[in-house]
Amino acid sequence: MDRLITCRKCGKKYPPNKMRYLNSAKNLLCIDCVDKIRSPPKDVPKKTAGEERRKLRFKCNKCKHIVRIKEGFPKQCSFCGGTNLIEQDWNSDLDNLIEDAGKKIYDN
Repeated sequence: MDRLITCRKCGKKYPPNKMRYLNSAKNLLCIDCVDKIRSPPKDVPKKTAGEERRKLRFKCNKCKHIVRIKEGFPKQCSFCGGTNLIEQDWNSDLDNLIEDAGKKIYDN
């Protein structure tokens, strides 16, 4: 008889091939719960043909990684699972690069 594993989110028991790790070894969830977490909320309109969702850039306060998340998806760090994210501005990085490139330290 197959060994059954309990999902940490819904509490139901599943065989190992129906379970997935989410963010860490402690978060062993069933496929249904993983799909619910990773899918966008229902109130977000579906994208039409040729339309792309914007990717927003966030910095995680917990692990300090920069993560990109499509608009409408849950804001959760893909590295540590943290939910305290700060939105980063794409243009400020470009402006800093352009400014740094014009400095004399790079000219020989």
